Amino acid sequence: FFGAARNIDEGGSLTIIATALIETGSRMDEVIFEEFKGTGNME
Repeated sequence: FFGAARNIDEGGSLTIIATALIETGSRMDEVIFEEFKGTGNME
């Protein structure tokens, strides 16, 4: 999914805007946050 823009000729860029909930007590929220926290280029 994240490489979708690169797979299209003259595709340009792909922008994804998201939020993450942390310190909610949910283990799933923590797992998702840890997985994606290093992938962003804007915080």
